Amino acid sequence: MNIIGHQARSRMRRTVVVLVASALLSACGGIHRALPPITVDAVPSLSINTPLLVSGCALTHCWAAGSTTVQGITSTLIERRLDTGGWTTVTAPSTDGDLTAMACSSTTCVIGGSRNGLDLLWSASMASATLSSQTVSTGSGIDALSCVADGCMAIDHTTDGAYRLVNVSDLTVAPVSTLEAHSTVTSLSCTSSTQCWLGATTAAGQAVVLTTSDGVSWTAVATPTWSSVLSLWCDQHCVALTQDASAQYVARQTSSGWTTTHVPFTASALSCVSSQHCVVVGQDDSAAGAGAVWSPDQLQRLVIRYAPTPLNRVGCSTSDCVAVGSTTLLSLRR
Repeated sequence: MNIIGHQARSRMRRTVVVLVASALLSACGGIHRALPPITVDAVPSLSINTPLLVSGCALTHCWAAGSTTVQGITSTLIERRLDTGGWTTVTAPSTDGDLTAMACSSTTCVIGGSRNGLDLLWSASMASATLSSQTVSTGSGIDALSCVADGCMAIDHTTDGAYRLVNVSDLTVAPVSTLEAHSTVTSLSCTSSTQCWLGATTAAGQAVVLTTSDGVSWTAVATPTWSSVLSLWCDQHCVALTQDASAQYVARQTSSGWTTTHVPFTASALSCVSSQHCVVVGQDDSAAGAGAVWSPDQLQRLVIRYAPTPLNRVGCSTSDCVAVGSTTLLSLRR
């Protein structure tokens, strides 16, 4: 993976770090040498009063969003990355809800959450950089989002704890009948409006991965005994951020099962630009932001300048990733 160094970055985009696949990563087979850490610069959020909670990228357009309620007053912050590499705020619809998920297609970013016991779903046009609200009938909260080039899908739940797959384009819904009620859905990854995978934790504390090829019938994917799947990225085979009783791993699905790479910090999220390159973020022992770039079966640590708080989410397109902490933005480019 070739990385543009600090001096070169300052001559180009201070907030963008280029991540390019190294031939060594694909050629070294089952034998891996320890890779040197990558030093990157994060930047402060445009407001320290509203913590950033979610992020997503569509080609070169990246977004971040957050909300908070203090003494009954709700504030929402939406930020969009400019072509110059800097960030600007975007006017957000008024809300007293919680933001839980974000994903982007090539033309649109969608933000999901819950508001007053209903689904909260916003769409942000790349062309106009404006947000609009959408209404999903009988939904009581968006749990996860995933986008492909021409559209987005969501997992929401109803008041009785049942889960549904929602097509954001036309707001049609289909029940995820295989998933028991009152599970906790953590992630969704789709390659089309009907081909999706979801990660969840059951009420009994068992991780489960389900897949559908018709948008209606869901089947379980064979997995090791994990306690949770924190993030999931799939395209025929899956890459997941998983956890068991003792540690966290990046798990890669193969034709013969799963291989795992131990994560040496407390991880919170993973997102991928491809099946060969993903970014994992979280926090170190001092509760500062931490991260790593994953290639099959190995991690390359990020040394992050200005990451005073944990990095909670990361969203990637096929070329860009943005990670967010409550007061921090970290841009990465392939």
